[in-house]
Order: sequence, then C-alpha cells, then structure tokens
Amino acid sequence: MTYHIANLINDSKRSILTANPAEKRDTYFIGPTDSRKPDYNIEINTLDDSKNLPVFLQANVIYTARHTYSFWDSGQSQIMGMIKTSENPELLYSGSAGDLILTVEHDGTISFAPA
Repeated sequence: MTYHIANLINDSKRSILTANPAEKRDTYFIGPTDSRKPDYNIEINTLDDSKNLPVFLQANVIYTARHTYSFWDSGQSQIMGMIKTSENPELLYSGSAGDLILTVEHDGTISFAPA
C-alpha cells in the first residue's frame, strides 16, 4: 500500500512549497498559517535509499522557511527524510500506509500524522 498526503497544513509564518518530481500536479504553494486539501492526494514516492540514489531528484520535496526536506516511502511502513544539508536520512513517520496530514510546524520542521 502507498502513503498519500491528503491535507497540507502550514502552521509557520512563512510560505511553503511542496513538490513531487514524479507528478507535476502534486506541486502546491501554501501561504503562511494556511492549509490546503490537494485536488488529488499526493503520492509519496517509494525509493530504495540503500542504492545511494540522488534522492533530491526523485523524492518528494518541501521547502519551508527553515529547511529543504526530501522525504520518501522506504517500502517498510515508514517515511524517511533528510534535510538538504544532512548526510543521513532520518525516520519522519512510522505506521501503516494510507492518507496522511503533512504539517509544517511553527519552527519550519515537518511532521506527519494519519488523516
């Protein structure tokens, strides 16, 4: 099963941009303290990060006021991600695939929760 973003919430005081390089329709600009339900649920791309692929070219990307994140479905019931300046992926969400809410927190960090 696949992870999808069913709602985007921006709790920060800056605009954000979220993009999926695999599907142009999955790109959204969201203003400060705003939210958006995508026209189509945004698929979180599945990547095998053990192959040292250039994840920033293939993973979903979100630009916040604080960071540029890449994130992807690891295929093991978890969403992995990394900040552009980081060298190692970190666990962003663990749980059953399905619809999620992506929130940009006040400080520009991101979080996922079931929709």
